[in-house]
Amino acid sequence: MERNSQLYCTSSITKNLKSVEINTLQESYGNEPYNYVVIDASISSVTITATAGTGGTVTGGGTFAPGATVTLTATPNSNYAFDGWYEDNEKISDDEILSFTVDSDRILEARFVPGDQKLILGDVTDDGEVGPADLVRLARYIAGHGVTINELAARVTGNDEIGTADLVRLARYIAGHGVTLGS
Repeated sequence: MERNSQLYCTSSITKNLKSVEINTLQESYGNEPYNYVVIDASISSVTITATAGTGGTVTGGGTFAPGATVTLTATPNSNYAFDGWYEDNEKISDDEILSFTVDSDRILEARFVPGDQKLILGDVTDDGEVGPADLVRLARYIAGHGVTINELAARVTGNDEIGTADLVRLARYIAGHGVTLGS
């Protein structure tokens, strides 16, 4: 039986720098034709988006080949301090310089806080320590008693809204129950 192969159709699709090539092959063995579809999907580049919140700048984002090492650098403005790198609103690093191997698109944000010192999660009184005074102040704030707090430091669950979940997590942290703040 004689084998005969011929390329029947070729299609290429490129979207967001990812490409898919689709080939339809028609082969025949004697009088019986067989159709095959061959798909080659590959990522030709990865986009790393690095943004800066109020109080600083970032460098290092862009488009890279998969497997490349990327270095992002966060630089605080005067009267600001670097708080950390965040992805999907979760803190992933405290280091101003972040290096990693790229394998997929990522969006990272460098966050900065006013002042010369780094943000201490849980230190709602801004006295440099996390303790019972912070717990009392946060409880009074949540209850609407008109007290002021460091709202960034009060977000100990990692959520944008300050509430009872933050109060409970802070109480468990202060009591030494092995919980972490910020995630």
